[in-house]
Amino acid sequence: MPQILQSFNRPNDWPNEAEIDLNIHDLPHSSSTIEWWYLNCHIKANNEKEYSVFASFFRKLIKYDEQTKEFIYAHSITWAIIDATDKIYYHNSVIDKKAPEIGLTRLIKGEITKDKRLKNAAIEMLEKGVVPYPDRLFEGDVTVSLDSLDLQFDTNSFRKLPNNNYELKLFDREHKVSCDLIFEPQKPVIKHGDDGMVLGASAEDMYYYFIPQNKVTGVLEIEDKKIEVVTATGWYDHEFGRHREEDKNNQVHIAKNIAWNWISSQLNNGYEITAYNIIDLNTKESCGSNLIIVDPKGNRLQVEEFKLKPVGESWTSTRTFNDYPLKWTLEAPSVGLYLEAEAAFPEQEFA
Repeated sequence: MPQILQSFNRPNDWPNEAEIDLNIHDLPHSSSTIEWWYLNCHIKANNEKEYSVFASFFRKLIKYDEQTKEFIYAHSITWAIIDATDKIYYHNSVIDKKAPEIGLTRLIKGEITKDKRLKNAAIEMLEKGVVPYPDRLFEGDVTVSLDSLDLQFDTNSFRKLPNNNYELKLFDREHKVSCDLIFEPQKPVIKHGDDGMVLGASAEDMYYYFIPQNKVTGVLEIEDKKIEVVTATGWYDHEFGRHREEDKNNQVHIAKNIAWNWISSQLNNGYEITAYNIIDLNTKESCGSNLIIVDPKGNRLQVEEFKLKPVGESWTSTRTFNDYPLKWTLEAPSVGLYLEAEAAFPEQEFA
């Protein structure tokens, strides 16, 4: 059941009901308390192996500066290169230098854990200015341009080129893994949700658009070996928004106990499909869902009745003891859709 957000007044820097202008809306939004840019792609390489890449650049409000009248943000990035052939997962989670300070504040307020022993151990670690592995702190600077799409998060960057292609560069110095990729849009931008409006994973009002088909070119580098992209297709998402009840004097919001299931798929018949379902873990009911189908010509179809559900056995992590479904089905009988999605291999946890 898709959520209806008609009563929400869109901030002035959101798209109106007309078409999205990517020259404006690819850029950071000054009204947003949370925003991210997300990409994934699937690659056939010159070594006859298959790889996947994903990256998410995040910025999140941490406080409002009363003197400058500006939002102050923290930044983070999660990304991975997946060797689907040899079943190897190279992943990175790099977070803001202010993360220990932010974590201490949340711990002291009791927002993270009520367990006294865990709380004390975490406080002791964060007071030393470190974070638990596999997270790492940015060593270099983070810069976010406000008049162009140009994100530089330490050794990782995402920017829009003058020819309207997108450039993604990722580099993990410790594990000698990197990529340098160009995303060239092949289809028009598509609105997700109800005319772009969706419910965020922490009950935010969000705006969400995506480019479902991009030609991807470039190189990967793994342990000093350069790998050329032969063919690849990519996906680009951008989402931004804020809590409806949030104001300048009350930035803290306790997230609901919810789960967010999401899928994107590029089919070999020229269609793309994306769906999500937000589940209240207390009631097991849906808080909002949407299925969007894009045909080979770039036309958008929104489907209200569908099921996205896990099937079969799950994989249990030996690190966190979390269970992860390995196979999902997506069904929409009204349009004759039945899709199965299965993990290339189990060990792809992002702890």
